Amino acid sequence: MALSSQARGTWLATAGILTLTPDTLLVRLIDADPWILLAWRGSLMALMALLGWWLIGRQAPWQALARIGRQGWASGIAFGLGSVCFILSLAHTSVANTLVIISSGSLFGALLSRSFLGEPVPGRSWAAIAAATAGIAILVFGGTDSDGPGRGNWLGDIIAVGAALLIAIHFVILRAGAGRISSTPVVAVGGLTCTAVGLVVALATGVRPLLPAPDVLPLVLVYGLVVLPLSFALISAAPRYIPAAEVSLIMLAEAVIGPFWVWLAVDEVPATATFIGGAVVLATLLLHGLAGYRAEQRRRAAAIG
Repeated sequence: MALSSQARGTWLATAGILTLTPDTLLVRLIDADPWILLAWRGSLMALMALLGWWLIGRQAPWQALARIGRQGWASGIAFGLGSVCFILSLAHTSVANTLVIISSGSLFGALLSRSFLGEPVPGRSWAAIAAATAGIAILVFGGTDSDGPGRGNWLGDIIAVGAALLIAIHFVILRAGAGRISSTPVVAVGGLTCTAVGLVVALATGVRPLLPAPDVLPLVLVYGLVVLPLSFALISAAPRYIPAAEVSLIMLAEAVIGPFWVWLAVDEVPATATFIGGAVVLATLLLHGLAGYRAEQRRRAAAIG
């Protein structure tokens, strides 16, 4: 049986987020200047996205970039700038702080969708956003451990807010252009934006060397060629089927899972509040997903009847 739009969008977003969860761990393990990492992150991601488009769609990369139009380019640039803010935030604050603050994109996504698309946000999504926000508040403000999310740097936290807003804008534009904008070229535009910003700043500030160290090069390649293009292609396709607010809500899972990977690998220990807030967020996602599935089943039954 074919998947409904609700189920397809939910699965795409979930698969993308699970693929993305090692993101922050890889950034921690790659010992490189943030601007150099941005340049490599963006260029490898753009390369894979355009190569995949060419192999699957049999269309030249420049044609794919032209077809998405100004709306697609705007979405890609917002995505790329959001990625820049993400890397810079990680350079100035804890992984947990960065991820939970970026999770507030669900709030931005809901408000932007309602304001610019006239798209009603279901009551279950507002309730889930409120519950998830409570969980995030526990994460951010309830930490007492020295390495907990409550001990982050204010500059990194502000940059993370910027990332949340930009990523929400990216999703809302994709939702507005659903059916007209292909997500893969948009991911490529985001990668090219990262590359441009990283290279310009690195060259302007005299950062050297421009190549990653040999010992971290394999991690850079896995990061840029596999994790990023695959995860963002899946996530960026989701708004074609479900509202941007729901995609942003599913992305809250990274705020729970990402810090635990870092904790296990490099001993960046989350505060006790991380466990409590994480449980709240995961329970919210599960209940919201079940509510969305049941609502979609009722709609389909009513349409058949």
